[in-house]
Amino acid sequence: MFEEIVTRILVRYLGDFVEGINKEQLRFSLLEGKVEIHDLRFKTSGLKKLRLPVEVKEGVLGKLVLLVPWSQLGTERVLVQIERLFLVVAPKENVEETVEETIAMLQEEKQERLRKAELKAFEFLENKKSDKGIFAHLIEKVVGNLQINIKDVHIRYEDDRTDPKSPFAFGITLQEISVCTTDQDWNPTFLNTTTSITNKLLELKNLSLYWNNKNPELGLSTTNQDIFQKMIFCDSDEPQWQHQHILEPVSGFLKVRVNNDKERDLDTPKYSFQFHFKKIKFGVDSTQYSNLMKLVQWLDAYRSQDQKRRKSVVLRNDVLDETETRLYQILYKLSKSNAISPEERKGFDAFEQRLSYETIISLRAPAQQDIVVENQKQRENQKGYISSAYENTTYYSGAATRLCIELDLGSWSLRPTT
Repeated sequence: MFEEIVTRILVRYLGDFVEGINKEQLRFSLLEGKVEIHDLRFKTSGLKKLRLPVEVKEGVLGKLVLLVPWSQLGTERVLVQIERLFLVVAPKENVEETVEETIAMLQEEKQERLRKAELKAFEFLENKKSDKGIFAHLIEKVVGNLQINIKDVHIRYEDDRTDPKSPFAFGITLQEISVCTTDQDWNPTFLNTTTSITNKLLELKNLSLYWNNKNPELGLSTTNQDIFQKMIFCDSDEPQWQHQHILEPVSGFLKVRVNNDKERDLDTPKYSFQFHFKKIKFGVDSTQYSNLMKLVQWLDAYRSQDQKRRKSVVLRNDVLDETETRLYQILYKLSKSNAISPEERKGFDAFEQRLSYETIISLRAPAQQDIVVENQKQRENQKGYISSAYENTTYYSGAATRLCIELDLGSWSLRPTT
């Protein structure tokens, strides 16, 4: 079932940014051990979560490869390879937002925070209650030995609005970056056992930043990938495009040492970094600086307006009585067991929309402890059974007791303050 876990992760995170992700096709390819996807288009709403007055004009992910050696998962690396990531971003045509859009965005942000908090809570409780299972160790080993290679990246921001008299194009280009696990001498290796010290080596080739305002050439399209490819500086070639660099192409490597010892003293850092770069050359001229200041002022003005919109939207009726509290916790357990009915899901979603993030966290805590205890009992009764593969991802597999009660959830609403 490990392929199902990977599929969910890819669909969840890639699906927010690119179009054309087919879950069933992805799962079938994973079963074969190799996923290779070409020419994925970025969604125009891909940067929506950043809450910035910019949007994706065009974007393409030329190649995504995922190699999973199923037969040797405990001894061979999982490889993630990305090539030709080209993206064009520009100011939004309309930065105004309706009250309904603001409410929807706040709810979406709250759910994302809740998902992250839930993962941390279950991880903490699982580690506290019991030893990790064999599949949990396997997943930890896979993640610890994950190898990532990214080649040919060009992300470009085109702007003729913040300073109409001086339009500009700001861009980030990268020839290649790779990350792998190494031994104590920084040679690539596969770690078979969990160690107190983990070494990661990051190699960087020709990372650069440009700010073109003399000849910005706005309106470039990612449909012509050759142009975006030529704009990336490479060691082996003469520059094929003249940029006004604010960071000249820089290459080097970064050594990261991670101390996994949970009993380390406070004077011992968890992360140690060693930077090794040949040279770093950075500078801006007066026009670039002027462009930058106007862009910062524009973003700052937008953020101020955004904060005002957020404060104008308030949650109503954020207090539950004892019966409502119990009902929410039962519905939450049912949602984790995938045994929740459509009617129960509707009531649960109403609670989630009505309540604040802090209130939901406090309500979930006792229910999460009950779920972990129940999972622990099931694992003890089913030792060696393959269903333990889901112990880190299926949070609750037992049947929650339904509370047979009808009640009025109260009158509540989301509306702007006056």
